Order: sequence, then structure tokens, then C-alpha cells
Amino acid sequence: MGSPFQQYLIDHDILPDDYEYPDDQLPPDPENIDEIMAVISQPRQSLSPSQLSRDGFRKFKRADAHGTKENAKTAASDVLFNHLDSLTDDTIVPAKPDVYYGARPEQFDRKVRKDLNGHTLPSTQHNLPDAPNFFLDAKGPDESLSVATRQVRYVGALGAKGIHTLQSYENPEPEYDNKAYTLT
Repeated sequence: MGSPFQQYLIDHDILPDDYEYPDDQLPPDPENIDEIMAVISQPRQSLSPSQLSRDGFRKFKRADAHGTKENAKTAASDVLFNHLDSLTDDTIVPAKPDVYYGARPEQFDRKVRKDLNGHTLPSTQHNLPDAPNFFLDAKGPDESLSVATRQVRYVGALGAKGIHTLQSYENPEPEYDNKAYTLT
């Protein structure tokens, strides 16, 4: 049995992975699923001692030690998304992903930022990443994976709405292309 929050998301068309409609139909995969799978299947550098040099590890440690919210440009953590227009009926609390990535605010024209304020800028802290498109929620060993999954699905939907609004900016009609633009 799902949680009330799960049903709330479904009622607002924010569907879980592998959702099946009551008539046994499945939602379509994104048109760009093959491109996404190709990118995420690429090998990445390892932090394993057998594959990382001592100097490389020291560089990683320094970057980790000096990474802070104050100097982050395209990533932020522990930010309450209290500045986005609601996807639903305003009866749930604002999202707060553990980490999110987006664009540097200065990459957007000021007029665009102002016009799309409640759609792409998640926080009232205007120096944080804008138009978020990658989200991470993690839980400890005593916390629920299913809770994290529902929370990050909701924040991903907020990001998708923002990206869609950005893509449709100044178009007379919204454009839909059935592609995924956010990852959770």
C-alpha cells in the first residue's frame, strides 16, 4: 500500500517509476531515453586507491574540504525550495533536496530571471543555481528509501516544470516534446 504522499503525487500526475495506469497502460518513456542511457553508462573516474594516484586523491580531498555553499556556482545543498510556484494545490511543504545542480544565475538575462522567477529560481537566495535539473536525496540506514524516492520525484517534477517554462518562454503556446530534462 502506498503512502498518502505517493497518492497525492499520482493525483497530480507526478508518477512513480514503473507506474501502471488502472487500464494496464504504461506512461511512454521519454523520447531521449536512449541518449540518457548512453551518457549515464559512460565509465567515470574512480576514487579507488588502485586507480587514483596519491596526488589525485590529495586534489580530491582539497576540493572536498574547500567546497562550501558560499562558493558553489552550479550546485547547492540543503536549500528549501520556497520560491517556486506550487505544482499542486499548495497543501504540501516546499521541497528541500539534499543536493541540486542548475545553471549559474548570471547565465540568464535579468529580464528572463525576473519573468520566470517563480518557475526556475528555487530560493529567495538569488545567488544559488537557477533552473535546477539534477537532484539527489539520500537517507541514512535508519531512514526510508521509499520516502527519499517520493521526495526527490516531487522536486524533480518542480525542476521539469521550470525547464519546460524556460523552453516555452515567450512562445504563444507551451511546447511539449516528451523528452526528459531533469534527473533524480
